[in-house]
Amino acid sequence: MEDTLIFVDDGFFRLVKRHFEVLSKKKKKYLQTFRNICKKENLNLKHLFLYSAPPYQSKSPSKKENKLRKDYDKIKKMVKKEMDNI
Repeated sequence: MEDTLIFVDDGFFRLVKRHFEVLSKKKKKYLQTFRNICKKENLNLKHLFLYSAPPYQSKSPSKKENKLRKDYDKIKKMVKKEMDNI
């Protein structure tokens, strides 16, 4: 098994997770999703690096901007919780 580091944008990360949830009809954990992909490809996931940037916010944010920020904050909190458990 080859050691692997994965660098992934959080937007792509969510798309991959959602894809596997649709296939399995079950909720998936973010980190476990990539562990499963690596296992299937006979790779040893040494570390997953997730990068993100907050969404644009105007001086007077629209409803859409507020929702994007809320979703960003939710993902950031979830990832921090997962990382704290490692």
